[in-house]
Amino acid sequence: PKQSIYRFRGAEVEVSQGVRDEIDAADTNGKHLTLRENRRSTRPIIDWVNHLFGEWMPSEVGQADWIPLEVAKDVAPPDQLGAVYHYGEPMEEGNLPEVREADAVAVANIARAVCAGALQVRDRQNDETRASQPGDLTILTRTRTSWEIYTRQLDEMNLPYSAEIGGAAVLETQEIRDIVNCLTAIDDPSDQPATVGALKSTHFGCSDVDLYAWAKSGGSFSCTAEFPTEEDSSVVGDAMRTLRKYHELRDELQPVVITERFLRERQARELMYLTANPAQGLRRLDLAVELIRRFSEDGAASIRECLVAFSQLKENNDSLREEPSLEFDHGKIRIMTMHASKGLEFPIVLLADLCGKPGGGSDPLLTDQPSDNHRRIGVRLGGKKGAYFEAGCYDELLDLNEKAAELERTRLLYVAATRARDHLIVSSYCKEGDTDVVAARIEDLVGTNESLWSPVPQEWSTLTYHPPVARELSQQWDAIEDRGTWYKRYQEILRSASKRPWLSPSELKSSSIAGSDETPADKPDFQPILDPDVPIKRGRAATRIGSAVHAAVQRTLEMRYRDVPTIARIEAEKHGVPESGEEIERLTLATLEMPLLKRAANLNQNDIWVETPVAVPMSDGNGSTTVIEGRVDLIYRCDDGTLGIADFKTDRTFNRSIDDMASPYIPQLGAYAYAVQKATGIPVSEASILFSRLAGDRQGEGEYRLPDVQTAIELALKLASTQ
Repeated sequence: PKQSIYRFRGAEVEVSQGVRDEIDAADTNGKHLTLRENRRSTRPIIDWVNHLFGEWMPSEVGQADWIPLEVAKDVAPPDQLGAVYHYGEPMEEGNLPEVREADAVAVANIARAVCAGALQVRDRQNDETRASQPGDLTILTRTRTSWEIYTRQLDEMNLPYSAEIGGAAVLETQEIRDIVNCLTAIDDPSDQPATVGALKSTHFGCSDVDLYAWAKSGGSFSCTAEFPTEEDSSVVGDAMRTLRKYHELRDELQPVVITERFLRERQARELMYLTANPAQGLRRLDLAVELIRRFSEDGAASIRECLVAFSQLKENNDSLREEPSLEFDHGKIRIMTMHASKGLEFPIVLLADLCGKPGGGSDPLLTDQPSDNHRRIGVRLGGKKGAYFEAGCYDELLDLNEKAAELERTRLLYVAATRARDHLIVSSYCKEGDTDVVAARIEDLVGTNESLWSPVPQEWSTLTYHPPVARELSQQWDAIEDRGTWYKRYQEILRSASKRPWLSPSELKSSSIAGSDETPADKPDFQPILDPDVPIKRGRAATRIGSAVHAAVQRTLEMRYRDVPTIARIEAEKHGVPESGEEIERLTLATLEMPLLKRAANLNQNDIWVETPVAVPMSDGNGSTTVIEGRVDLIYRCDDGTLGIADFKTDRTFNRSIDDMASPYIPQLGAYAYAVQKATGIPVSEASILFSRLAGDRQGEGEYRLPDVQTAIELALKLASTQ
């Protein structure tokens, strides 16, 4: 629905379309506006909620005034749709686990009936009614501590369900704890409890017998310790080697990369399919990876910092919710806590496990809300009453806190009941005499009023549910090809997949150039030689000199010819040839004296670009695409608006003519011209090669301009299509 923002008592409040319409229709100047319309639930649910909570939520300190709900007239469903049911009764015999067991059996029977279509629900897509399905039912409990009892009964009936945990409780699940133990063992081998936990996890599956044999043979529960020889090939030894491998990688890879690689290597996701309900395990593995990624984005640079963030998240009880995002999570019964259901709605809600008393102890430090800038404090430390230290008004504050907690539990039950759209089913199971539990309180306030609710129909127990099975294939699979044919196709795929998707222009020149100090392996086009923090120390000394001259020329152009000797000396040291500083300075000055560079020096700074990366796609004519990728030494704007390019070379002359020296580089320059044209949309009318040594040996020479740029481009494309 469309959302709007309103100011309410000094705060910004976001409200839905229905509330916005009511606000807009009211004269709100100096008047209170009551929000009472419920646009979700059917009339029987609204009547039941009004009757129950009208008496249970009295107007008192700490509790808002009770205002009965009304069904919104414009979205009200037919009166014949919807109902509230109850099941179970107080049990005279048995303790709380036995009561929960009986409740779980009843829940499973009701869930089976709902899956079999016992109820009619509204389809929100077309507002028509249909028979209920597994995905329509949501089971809500106050806590998740008893979920195992309920899920066991659902498993016995082979009913599909998804147990979704909200809040920091998800960090206590076995899947998350296993990952945390493994990461702790990888990061800190001295943490032996975490290492044992990692070894016993599903990621390694070591039994107590395996661990005993390892310890008895002298093995330590640390992946960096020496391994006992006789246990070297045991499952514990294999696990320790894996932990050691990741321990050595922990400073080289990001935490999220290590975690994802570990889960893939240990086939953690595949193992989840061996469980009865793989969805919840897969969700939690993905949640762990996502949390580590979030911690890294927030600044955690190591596994240890991520583990600290995990513990802080748990201590702060930060809001987390498992989302049923996986495809096989949809269309299943959902089990959630009441707190996690806030803001959601479901066709059928079943309130289960209402037989337990509120748990949890009292905090040793209690405070109240400040009044007149004063806050009362109470402290109680120690054991039982009469053997503890107490200061302040602890007993009074404890009573206030317990009343506030009871009000909050009542509000939470109200939220849970109003999550239901069409049907609400409520458990009445509790121990005989437990009058302070939720089930007994509901029974006392609603009782046998059949106009408000009715017992679950007896015929539901006779309904059966058969999970859908995969439909049979309409035709047989084609016969598998013979191994020889398969292997040939396999090799073709490998050759195609191993083809490099990019091509450097320098690879288009002749593979053997007499007298050249540069080869594609020595100075690739994409080497960022102008990065002051990346010194180049590869290739022979002559190649280093050539790279230093190359960089000095480009740096001088960028700095508009300032202090060439200093720039040459810096590049000589950076490239590991400080003893050749004078030669590098001589060749740099000779290159800068070429007519083309003198002309470039007089251009506007916005019309000249040095060491410019380019990358453009090129079709090879066979249906695939290759990317021409490289760095152009110099691009400049010509008088007519076209572009010119130049490439610097430091080849030795060996008494060759400049035409002979330039010939092997024509395809490379043609590739640069093609890439620049495609990337900018501006024609390249000039392309030159500048030979620094030739300029240094023969004053006034060294500059070679291609006679026809278009011919060079065509030659480059022809050669590139065959690479």
